[in-house]
Amino acid sequence: MAYIYLSTINPSLKIKRIAERIKTYQHFLKHQNVFDFTLVKKPNVLFKDIIEFEKQHSNVSVNLYTKGKEKHMQILKVCKTEKRYHLNLFVSKLNGINNLIIIKDFNSFFRIKINYKTCKFCFQAFSNDKVLSKHLQNGDCRIPHLKTYFPKQTHFLMDATRKMYAHPILIFADCETLMTPVESSSRKRKTSLISRHEPFACAYALIINNKLIEVKYFHGKSCIIHFLNRLLELADYYVHRINMNRTRYILSQRDIKHYKRATRCGHCYGEFTEDDPKVLHHSHTSIDLWAGNTSYLGAIHRSCNLNLQLDPVLYVYYHNLNYDVQFILQNLGSTNIQKVSCIAKSSEKFMQLIFDEKETMLDTFNYFPTSLESLVEGLKKEPKFIFQLTATFFKRKIPNVYDIIGKGSFPYEHVSWDNLYSPLKEIPLIDAYYSSFKQKAISETEHNHAQKLF
Repeated sequence: MAYIYLSTINPSLKIKRIAERIKTYQHFLKHQNVFDFTLVKKPNVLFKDIIEFEKQHSNVSVNLYTKGKEKHMQILKVCKTEKRYHLNLFVSKLNGINNLIIIKDFNSFFRIKINYKTCKFCFQAFSNDKVLSKHLQNGDCRIPHLKTYFPKQTHFLMDATRKMYAHPILIFADCETLMTPVESSSRKRKTSLISRHEPFACAYALIINNKLIEVKYFHGKSCIIHFLNRLLELADYYVHRINMNRTRYILSQRDIKHYKRATRCGHCYGEFTEDDPKVLHHSHTSIDLWAGNTSYLGAIHRSCNLNLQLDPVLYVYYHNLNYDVQFILQNLGSTNIQKVSCIAKSSEKFMQLIFDEKETMLDTFNYFPTSLESLVEGLKKEPKFIFQLTATFFKRKIPNVYDIIGKGSFPYEHVSWDNLYSPLKEIPLIDAYYSSFKQKAISETEHNHAQKLF
């Protein structure tokens, strides 16, 4: 520490090649009479030695910083006012010894832009000295403010509590296309057209309250039109059902007793009051409602019940909607859809498509930006109940459901509209799976797996 102070008060020691010579410091130690280095003239300088050194010298001030447990900068000691001989030191412990490193430039030390000014109390960066001085005058950066205080309550509720729960009615959809060869143009282009994608099949899976209700397929050149019309019919039906079930419910004797005995809200756990009384909370989408079974969910506040109301919208999920949306937009004019709105990233990329304010198409790729193959491979390591809906649908058709979970193989360039619906006695050979884009066919392992499923 004695060498550090000598390098600050002597301009000649600021030159790097001179500052690295120990003999130069020994010369200055003999002839200087500004500091008494008795306490700090040792290899391992302790925290109490630095405080005592400051008390002995009225013109000395020291700020000490170190690295915390989570590799964040931590303050050991900060002076309210900087005196004539001020130092900013970083303390690094190595083998039980405190190594002192001088911080000459705060911006470089914290990797902040050169033109910015850094507060030495809270490490915030400011655009100029005026903003920094205002920050210091307000006292926003003193030591008591550096500690983070967490609220005492242990439970927190969102304002829009309906977003805490998944919508009970969901549809997952997908489209399959053929690759029709295209004659190459004589014009010179950087990219050459190989094929044109044409949808030949669509499918959706309707899920209500985590139960698989319906799986339906559409084939042919007009499959997109029939597919969109069917989704619109489902949207009309279930939106009407949600609105009608707001006042229609069935209670059992057990439900009535539970409702009368309830003294706290089953959602926020608060007590019932005159301003926010107890109301009955029931399911608007119960599958067994029409069969006469109960739809009771509990007793909650009136305000909580209003917040938990379902959006009268049918949600349809695609993975990589930006691919399928090209075929959907091309066929919208032939469907029964009257109004279309969207949330778009660009003219070709959409986050949402909204049809007649009843049906909303969402892209799961925005939340899971990777291929379905990668997502499924990651889920295979989890317990078997992850693919419960898939197992429910295929349990009578395939003995081992895990054989079909994963990426399959399809001869896109081999299949055409002429042979699409012709009966197959066996799957095509490996050469039929050749891809002009990848310039290779599938492997023997993939072909054997396809043969096994066939």
